[in-house]
Amino acid sequence: MLHSSTKKLIDRLAEMTELGKLDWTEGEDGAIVYSTEGYSVVLSSTADQIVITSIDGKELERAEASDLSVSQNDEGQSYSDIVATMTSEATRIALGTETAISTLLAGMAQSEAVEAEPEMAVEAPEDAINETTALTEEAPEEVEADAVETGAVETEPESEIETATEEDDAEPIAAAIP
Repeated sequence: MLHSSTKKLIDRLAEMTELGKLDWTEGEDGAIVYSTEGYSVVLSSTADQIVITSIDGKELERAEASDLSVSQNDEGQSYSDIVATMTSEATRIALGTETAISTLLAGMAQSEAVEAEPEMAVEAPEDAINETTALTEEAPEEVEADAVETGAVETEPESEIETATEEDDAEPIAAAIP
């Protein structure tokens, strides 16, 4: 028969192991070990016993398969079942199985994300479009000539000679030249 404090310890170990909050490690002969505060809990590889030891390796308590099978928790579950389930989960933690699975799943998710992204097609650069050819297919010279004829664009005189003749027709063109 298990002592009440040992039952309480097993219950808490099982709960914390299920939540992944305990750092179980591999021990000798396939045993799984959790150590803290100078004490260790050792689960046998056959999941049929639990041993509590001090820092110097002195055995403080041993719960054998017979003790575990005749003791039950408040819900009526045998401690044999609780320790077996805990040992299975603790082994996965100690061996790094959960870490490996998480890493593999993350890698697959990353691969799926990369495959889901559409490939960027490289397109040839388009011909540059200037403002005069953007709205019409006419040559730029034709567009400018049409704009001048319709009065859409004001033109500036090309030289001082033209300016002088337009402003003052009375003066000779040569007078405007310096």
